[in-house]
Amino acid sequence: MFPLLPLELYLKIASYIDEDDIPTLYSCILVNRQSFFSYISILWRKPFHIAHRLPRYKVVNLVKVCISTFTADEKRQLSTRSIRFPTQSSTPLINYIKFIECVSDAYIIKALMYFPGVSTIELWKVLIEKLVNDAAKIKCLEIQNFALYWSCMQLDQTLFKMREVKVLKVKRITREQVKILTKFVAIQNSLGEAFFGEVYTGIGEIIEALESYRERKGSLYKVGFRNCNFLRNAYACDVMRFFKMMDNVLLNACSGLDYEMMRKLKCKMKDNLNIDNISLYDTYSIFWC
Repeated sequence: MFPLLPLELYLKIASYIDEDDIPTLYSCILVNRQSFFSYISILWRKPFHIAHRLPRYKVVNLVKVCISTFTADEKRQLSTRSIRFPTQSSTPLINYIKFIECVSDAYIIKALMYFPGVSTIELWKVLIEKLVNDAAKIKCLEIQNFALYWSCMQLDQTLFKMREVKVLKVKRITREQVKILTKFVAIQNSLGEAFFGEVYTGIGEIIEALESYRERKGSLYKVGFRNCNFLRNAYACDVMRFFKMMDNVLLNACSGLDYEMMRKLKCKMKDNLNIDNISLYDTYSIFWC
């Protein structure tokens, strides 16, 4: 029987551990109960960030552990969202999700690629919602959902270049900000669907999409969007990057239109998105600078 060391000593040792020492950590928790409780929080700070370095079966187990923490009602709702996930025979004794400190959708989606029979985008939404609402120690939330949504919708990757744009990084978020952020991401996705659903049919439909989006944006302000400057700034930055990726598409859609129509489109965008820094080039290209 190994003697128990002071907890302070374990925490001191843990402060020098990085990702390369994870195999050693696994060995420690197998032989020492005290080290298990001391180190388990370290292993679960950023579990998805190292998923690409783990064997396939460990990544599968990682996702299964997250799903196993769902309540009975949440598990029943999975089937209504086109998610057919293997039923877990047992629930972990520890709620590992509560130790997660950093959530990044880019790393999560890579882990979900091991489940080809599951609706990846729906499972991603479920996990993100679960993590931001249940993880008690989240300090950083990274959303790169434009590239993610386009890939999951199977759009032309060469057209949009599939650039991973980190559109939001929030530190020390409060639970109330998480609730607002959840609504923000939903509205943001609607913006993308509105544009890409109509962009190939002409400039009139793009203007209609903007006007339609303005109505949805009103509901976002009602939930306190005005009071969260960091969210509003992230939203503005996100839209600007979105239009940079859309530049070539808009150029093709707008070719052949006269200057007056282009000026009208510029005014519509300025009014509906409440952003002043819109440039109109002689090439009829819409570009956010």
